[in-house]
Amino acid sequence: LEEPLNPLRIALASEATFVARAVDTDPKHVTGVLLEGAKHAGTAFVEILQSCVIFNKDAWKDVSDRSCREDRLLYLEQGKPLIFGEQRNKGIILKGTKPEVVMIGEQGITEKDLVVHDIFSEDPVYVAMLTDMAHPAFPTPVGIFHAAKKPVYEQALEAQIKEVTASKGRRNLQALLRGSEYWTVSGGGKKIKRSSGIRVQFADESRVMDERVRELLKSTDPLTASLKTTIGKIFYDYDYKRVKLLSPRDSISSAIANFTANRIECILVGDEKRLYGVLSERDIIQNVVLTSIDRDRLPISAIMRPIYEIMDETNSIGDVINILSISGHRHVPIRLKEGGFGLVTIRQILRFIHDTVEQVEKNGDVTRK
Repeated sequence: LEEPLNPLRIALASEATFVARAVDTDPKHVTGVLLEGAKHAGTAFVEILQSCVIFNKDAWKDVSDRSCREDRLLYLEQGKPLIFGEQRNKGIILKGTKPEVVMIGEQGITEKDLVVHDIFSEDPVYVAMLTDMAHPAFPTPVGIFHAAKKPVYEQALEAQIKEVTASKGRRNLQALLRGSEYWTVSGGGKKIKRSSGIRVQFADESRVMDERVRELLKSTDPLTASLKTTIGKIFYDYDYKRVKLLSPRDSISSAIANFTANRIECILVGDEKRLYGVLSERDIIQNVVLTSIDRDRLPISAIMRPIYEIMDETNSIGDVINILSISGHRHVPIRLKEGGFGLVTIRQILRFIHDTVEQVEKNGDVTRK
């Protein structure tokens, strides 16, 4: 049969920084090797010699069987000579660059003459020699072959960030995006004007969605006609809360505390006259929980999303669905008649539709207006 590929050679050629081997019949050794691989900073590759009880039951019996493995396996230990054998009387020496099995105590050979294993060796010839050793000419090495100490991606990235921060100071992404001047783009590029807030209208998509909603609103179907219901009705009928506004200068930590204390899923950022952005639980998870940013120092403006559209209480559910479809958001802020702002969520709309369906099935009509 064709000579199989050498997995350890492939791992080394791919520059894996941790390369090891173990046999399944020695669970204590397997556990130790896997633990070291898990602790290693970098790419770890562990080959486990394991026979398949169905298709290849005795594949590694010649080296892994308890009756012979002491003589046929070479357990690699950092800083120790390459010794094996049931009596610990055999070892490996080098003749030039080639390994040779010797008997300790014969022909003047002592442990000092043996090769001392070094997992941190930078010599590729030595590691390649170990991977080529195999029964019956040699004992089959098991253990850690190579464990290079090299910078990993996370460390290099963190060092790069610290270097740039030290030379240029900490920057605010939201401030960079807003800049000193920003623009409102709408109408497929036909209308462009300088503005004090960011709003990019995807004109073609908006036009298509608007047309679909208008067609739906012409329908006489009771359920579809319910899209004409005003969002003010939904807001006050379904667990409404006046949204507490946080300043864009407030810290991210204060926003997290607000989420926890009020059991809310979204916060509006602004003041009683103007909204600057929106901050949701999803933003917290993506930008704070899964990163290492300084939540006590960074302001909310660093991670908030810009407002896409502010609706009025008189806008219809169809209008809200249109905006949610275009923007991909799950919340739409509304300007309240009594002053201040509120939020209409997908959850409220779904509850309204669910109740409407039940009412249609029960009465055959929609009475909500």
